Amino acid sequence: MTDRIVAMPHLKDKNGPQIWIHVDQIEANIRAYQAIQPNGQLMAVIKANAYGLGIQTIMPALISTKVSIVAVFSVAEGRDIRELNSDITILLLREPDESDYNEVMASRIIPTFANAEPLIHFDAACSAAKRSMPIALFFNTGMNWFGRKSSIKRDASALVNAASGARSCQVSDVFTHLPNVELDKNEQGSETQEHVREFVALLRDFADALPKHVRTHVANSQGALSVDQSQFTSMRIGKGLFNNACQLRTTILDICNLDTGESIGYSGEYRADQPCRIAVIEMGYADGLSTHYQDAFVEIGGELYPLVGRVAMDVCYAKIPLNAPAIPGQTVVFFGPKNESQISQDTFAKSMNMNLRQVTCILGSRVKRVRV
Repeated sequence: MTDRIVAMPHLKDKNGPQIWIHVDQIEANIRAYQAIQPNGQLMAVIKANAYGLGIQTIMPALISTKVSIVAVFSVAEGRDIRELNSDITILLLREPDESDYNEVMASRIIPTFANAEPLIHFDAACSAAKRSMPIALFFNTGMNWFGRKSSIKRDASALVNAASGARSCQVSDVFTHLPNVELDKNEQGSETQEHVREFVALLRDFADALPKHVRTHVANSQGALSVDQSQFTSMRIGKGLFNNACQLRTTILDICNLDTGESIGYSGEYRADQPCRIAVIEMGYADGLSTHYQDAFVEIGGELYPLVGRVAMDVCYAKIPLNAPAIPGQTVVFFGPKNESQISQDTFAKSMNMNLRQVTCILGSRVKRVRV
């Protein structure tokens, strides 16, 4: 048998790849985390364009739940958020480059400093521009984000001294990050609690040099569930915002019948061992699928069917029974909320050899972000 080449029809009403984002579920997630923090203050980490879902898409959920602080990793992200909302507080989770100083000041972004020298340079720039700016201090208790580490206490002391001597900068935030909270409690061992104790000790040691009402935070989404939050004023929630809130879906482009021995796709990686049907699905690696998937399934008409063959740039393939009622234009679900799909986002991530954050962060520009 010769390999079969599948022609791609032009379907007038096809939807193509979409990520449906349930704003009501995001709001429910936010409220659940706010209940953990005694004073209810939550910082929404919406870096990487809100984990790939679109800042504009999720902003209404933040507003409706009165989230007043967001965190980003690039100045450009902060600028985009400032254009959307003139009042929200924006924290930059890194030290800014000197070339970004003017933008940081213009967009009223709180820059983070882990080392004294960059803080001193930024303060001089603010003074020259006659601007007063809030800043955040990062105490390195083990994450080693910024490098140049000598000792926790010595580095923190130099940082606090630089902040105390600043003429145009005032400390608004002091925080750390916990490297092991993604592990379960047994794997974390005692390191996480030790990092928390070190951070609390630093806050105590420098209490007289820091503003009385400084914002303090240590936890990400997982840490908020495993670390006592009563000692701190806020917590940073990223992936937890989107738990059970997204559905990735697309449509069938075509149905191909294969006889025994016929193949489909690049390199003939899938060759039929018996007559079967193949659903050609409009979703490829340009849209965010992995080419190294294992035991991955899609849902069509409420039934699960395995992906087969090589994922191409624009399409992938699912093997369906000869009597399956699948047709071109029909919806294909890769994952969704528990009440909408048999495939969870976590199951999909594992089958694609990704972590949970990658799944949405790497979605291509052709995948429409749909707020529902």
